[in-house]
Amino acid sequence: MAASASILIIDDDAAVSRTLSLILTRAGYQVTTATSGRKGLELLSTDGYDLVLTDIIMPELDGIEAIRRIRTDHPGMRVIAMSGGGQIDKADFLHMAEALGADRVLEKPVRSERLLELVGSVMANPPRRLPERKS
Repeated sequence: MAASASILIIDDDAAVSRTLSLILTRAGYQVTTATSGRKGLELLSTDGYDLVLTDIIMPELDGIEAIRRIRTDHPGMRVIAMSGGGQIDKADFLHMAEALGADRVLEKPVRSERLLELVGSVMANPPRRLPERKS
């Protein structure tokens, strides 16, 4: 892992954000948190990050829409989506997140070992590359 790797956590649950931030900071990552998809996208447009870790179910702008916009505006960004469920099965949300381009998905509650394993795995791979445009 690169000690300077920067992660943006987008989650409306402050306790979850604090816990994830603590785990990742202790592992050597630089972590920034956002409490909504909208705030996360604002931070992403102004600051450089190596990875976005986003919740799916959030008010204002949910994780599915955030992933869709990240893939449009920052197509090379690494993304891990996470969900604890909600009205429908969390597997459905996570499947949608993968279909929209999340590199990996993570079920809540998150175990620290699993989080670090997935983050390490995603960070070990190069960022997505845009297809070359034909002139």
